[in-house]
Amino acid sequence: AKQQPSSADGGLDPETKRRAAAVLEVLGGARTPTEAAQVLGLTNARYYQLEARALEALIAACDPQPTGRSGRRILTDLQKEVDRLRNDLTRSQALVRAMQRAAGLPLKEGAKEPSPKKMRTRARALRTAGRLVSVSTLDDGEPVTVIDGRGSMP
Repeated sequence: AKQQPSSADGGLDPETKRRAAAVLEVLGGARTPTEAAQVLGLTNARYYQLEARALEALIAACDPQPTGRSGRRILTDLQKEVDRLRNDLTRSQALVRAMQRAAGLPLKEGAKEPSPKKMRTRARALRTAGRLVSVSTLDDGEPVTVIDGRGSMP
């Protein structure tokens, strides 16, 4: 069921309006189905098909609409959420890898050696990470300031 754009005149084709008027005239008793078919240039069988479609659309339009967001809107919102979460995951994974490199931890097994271009990018990331200072705690609850991957006691 296609929805037509709404405007002051309904945004419908004049022929569509003419057909709707003819069907309403028949339903209202102003014309017979044969007269309406002749005015529209249709056979009686084709007119009855048109009338049946018009009645189905009328009944469907009178059905109460569910409240809340439509299924299409929910799908769009969920897709945006998935994209956001993927970006967060990628960012978190990159931060974990940078911290592992900064701490001198080995890369996970099966990881291939990076290309020279990636090495330059990683070196830049490490320089940036080296400028960052964060406070962490040891297992015994003692605070440790981490600078450039080396721990120092405050």
